[in-house]
Amino acid sequence: MPDSTAGGMFQVGKSYEFRMIEGDDEVVFLGDVEAYEHPLLKIRDVPERPIPIRLMHGDAPGEQSVQAPQMVPR
Repeated sequence: MPDSTAGGMFQVGKSYEFRMIEGDDEVVFLGDVEAYEHPLLKIRDVPERPIPIRLMHGDAPGEQSVQAPQMVPR
């Protein structure tokens, strides 16, 4: 896709904050524009990275929690 920045909303190579509605939730993320030709926008893929999560097993006293790294889905 050609670099279409003249009069366009996005510039290739720049980072933007994007907001999407998924179900009843608003999701906000940052992305770098890889290609833009109105109305098509390609956001640069990012590699998967581990993120910490905490799994809770029950509410009773003495129950243990486990923390394990998980991969961010693409």
